[in-house]
Amino acid sequence: MTNKLKLMCVLAHPDDESLGNGGILAKYAAEGVETYLVTATRGERGWFGDESEYPGLEALGKIREAELLAAANVLGIRRVDFLDYIDGDLDQADAAEAIAKIAGLLRRLKPDVVVTFGQDGAYGHPDHIAICQFATAAIVEAANPTSLYHRDLAHHVVSKLYYMAPTLQLGVAYQAVFGDVVMHVDGVERRGMGWPEWAITTRIDTRDYRQNVWEAILCHKSQLVAYRQLEHASQEYQKELWDAQTYYRTFSLVNGGRRIERTAVGFSGRRRHEMEKRDALRYRIAPLEMTPSEFRKAGYQLVERIAEFLCTLPDRPVTPNESPQVIREALGMASLPEHGTEAKNLLEEAADLLFKHSTFNGHPRFMAVITSSAAPIGALGDLLAAAVNPNVGAWLGAPMGSAIEAQTIRWIAELIGYPTDCGGLLVSGGNMGNFVGFLAARKAKATWDLRTAGIQEKESRQMRVYTSSETHTWIHKATDMFGLGTDAIRWIAVDEQLRMDTTALRNRIQEDIQAGDLPFLVIGTAGTVSTGAVDPLPEIAAVCREYDLWFHVDGAYGGFAAVLLNDGKGMVPVDLPTSGCMHRSRLDAPWYATLKLCVMLSAIIQRIITGLTRPNPPSITMSMGRRTRGAYVP
Repeated sequence: MTNKLKLMCVLAHPDDESLGNGGILAKYAAEGVETYLVTATRGERGWFGDESEYPGLEALGKIREAELLAAANVLGIRRVDFLDYIDGDLDQADAAEAIAKIAGLLRRLKPDVVVTFGQDGAYGHPDHIAICQFATAAIVEAANPTSLYHRDLAHHVVSKLYYMAPTLQLGVAYQAVFGDVVMHVDGVERRGMGWPEWAITTRIDTRDYRQNVWEAILCHKSQLVAYRQLEHASQEYQKELWDAQTYYRTFSLVNGGRRIERTAVGFSGRRRHEMEKRDALRYRIAPLEMTPSEFRKAGYQLVERIAEFLCTLPDRPVTPNESPQVIREALGMASLPEHGTEAKNLLEEAADLLFKHSTFNGHPRFMAVITSSAAPIGALGDLLAAAVNPNVGAWLGAPMGSAIEAQTIRWIAELIGYPTDCGGLLVSGGNMGNFVGFLAARKAKATWDLRTAGIQEKESRQMRVYTSSETHTWIHKATDMFGLGTDAIRWIAVDEQLRMDTTALRNRIQEDIQAGDLPFLVIGTAGTVSTGAVDPLPEIAAVCREYDLWFHVDGAYGGFAAVLLNDGKGMVPVDLPTSGCMHRSRLDAPWYATLKLCVMLSAIIQRIITGLTRPNPPSITMSMGRRTRGAYVP
């Protein structure tokens, strides 16, 4: 369905709409066009009565405002806006302010066609000339996506701009009725010259709306002393006054040429559709784009909803206990939408769905798996990081994000008693943190050029990794993805406390060496997922030193308990692993703020994996693009 066409007149005084444009306003309103009027002043100095009876600027302004609104009603004008300038002072108004006011109305009301005075002001009236200049500039600004005016409103492209172009014959008719129409400005005489016929681009037949126009004129009762003279004009002059209105087409995005245009608004639907489609592509604003005011409003509303959710969380059920079918029906199973959704509506809908159909791991009665509740400060930190949106793939792309990440790692190292000159990375999860340690170990302990030749080099040996049967399943993924195969895993038995048996570990390593295999990595667990068991890390570290193996500690679940072992002197009283991973699940940060903490400098880890010497996080993680994560670790 095609949107209704819109016509806006931007004029200087009350009565400009009736005398100058009443015919087209009445005509197009009757044809279903939405018509709008912007008037710069209230005509406070337009007094034709006895000078001693002049009511003053404010009182006359109120009178003429009421008269204008009555005339607008007769003409079918949908809306009237005043710019609130004083009659006779418009040319002295602040141009930026006036342009901004008009540009705001253009963006808000989105007219297809704008009509205003010509550059000559009809007869040199300074207010008419000023409104022409302001309206023309406002059209340019309203269409500019980068304009500083009304950035809270989407830009709008006007299709056609017309200047009022009274003909020479109309000038003769007015002179016959009112006498000389002349102004003296700065000692210079100004009078209407009229536009020659060849300069007219548009002539609108308005004869059927003569009565409407006259009724609108009669609404301007304070001006009738002058306007009553129009009733006595000859038939010839009446025809010039009412039967047609003429304009100069200043610009048009849809038509042109020398042929006289008989309508200002009703260009063909096909041409309009093509124009709208072209402009939509050229000046498109996606529904997800938001102005600053829209962002503030939606943000305030969302934060209010989240705050209410957090307050009421203990009173909600831990889980809705709904079937997958119910969840899918709540979300909707429709195909990909043809059009986008306004950001505010999308946020409201997403919040409704999540608050009503989620399992809440922050609930006080949530006792499943390892996730803990996220602190509100973590959510706000995530919002901040997402707004700045730095790519922490390199220092140049995110200097402060990189510094925050490095400082977060140093502080966590200090918290648990590690040397603060260690290096590390914040990655997306426990699996990813352990993968980095695994890859570093594989590269460091291979006796051939693994990076170039790969696993199946002629001098290669079967690489072996040792871990207990209680280790998390990330080890299956690592051996699968990184070319060793799951048969490379040596599952070491556990004792009655479900900790790795170091005697069994030593025996298995010796067997593999005698078989010609290459032991390279031992994984100790600081808190197994099933029971929280902690392997005998000092004893495992001793075995690794004995056989020159890489020792990696998976502390994703219980690693932060090391803070309890911190003797306050900056060292943990256990042998340090070569690498380790700790998960944020004890930090109350958003779920994906996971710490990969390496005892060695990250540059050393990088050099082991890639051979590079300059710090480059993407070279030692799976991700080329990296988010700022330290910003939301409380």
